[in-house]
Amino acid sequence: LEFFDDNILQLALQNIPDLSWPLDDHAPIYLLTELASSLEGIELDTVLEHALAGAIESGLVNDAVLAQTESQRRAIWRVREDLPEGTLREGVQLKHDISVPVTQFPEFLEACAKQVEAILPGTRIWTFGHLGDGNIHYNLSPPVGQSDFSDKNTELNRVIYALAEQYGGSFAAEHGIGRSKLAMANELRSSVERELMAKIHEALDPANLMNPGVVV
Repeated sequence: LEFFDDNILQLALQNIPDLSWPLDDHAPIYLLTELASSLEGIELDTVLEHALAGAIESGLVNDAVLAQTESQRRAIWRVREDLPEGTLREGVQLKHDISVPVTQFPEFLEACAKQVEAILPGTRIWTFGHLGDGNIHYNLSPPVGQSDFSDKNTELNRVIYALAEQYGGSFAAEHGIGRSKLAMANELRSSVERELMAKIHEALDPANLMNPGVVV
């Protein structure tokens, strides 16, 4: 269950000429869903069609398309998979791999956009990710006509990471902490958690041979 916003979709369609979009209309947010079952006799198409019909009737969904062939399936998935390439071709970016509880997605995205705009007006926001586990790739491009973030990089990073934690998520999702987020780990994680991580690392790797300097 993947999601992406219309900003990043439009950017990908603009920057990747042979990329195609299967729907006639556009919307603020899109969901890409693929169903599978290990049980025989489960009519997944019927299950999905009933779910979509109910969502459309209630106003939750504006439009939908179902892949009828494997080539159509690959074409739809290619849209999602090419989103990072679409932003990459736009130039310099600030990338954030964060997580937020699914129930908090709308509030988080609205609050974060306001704070980003307050720090650097005109900053362009591209969001996509894995809705099933609350993962958001929250990427930024400088305002149109600018080649950088006017020395606001650290401030932008800090407010995005802090908001993710405030909304019950994490500033480090599927890509982990590594070296680049060590300072944020020390700032946003409790001292008890950090000490526990260090003790576990010391117990498993007393000679500090495994990825020294990463996480702890």
